[in-house]
Amino acid sequence: MPRNTKQVDAPSRADIGELLHRATAQGRLWVEVEMTLARTELADLRRRCIAAAIFAVMAIATMLCALIILAEAGVAAAAQYLGSEIGGGLAIGALLLAVACGCVMVIGRMFDWRPESLLFRWMRKRT
Repeated sequence: MPRNTKQVDAPSRADIGELLHRATAQGRLWVEVEMTLARTELADLRRRCIAAAIFAVMAIATMLCALIILAEAGVAAAAQYLGSEIGGGLAIGALLLAVACGCVMVIGRMFDWRPESLLFRWMRKRT
């Protein structure tokens, strides 16, 4: 079987210059695309935070109204079994405190955010 005896010519300076030009152009394009991704990601995160804040305010206002009504009813109902309104108030207060702790734990899990762009991944590593 005959061997390929052609010699490969060394690349000319023009070819290397063209390669460097294309590499820098692609590098610039990559940076532009990465910044666009970071801006898009930031806009999405901002929109989600604003929506979450609006719903959190609505939920807090509604929960306060509901808790006041339920606490009054619960104290009145528990007072019959515990003998006094103080015991009923403590029992209902402990129950509401447990519910509030559960809500805080759920809210903490809702904000598990995984960044996509290199900028945000780098920022997350630094904090």
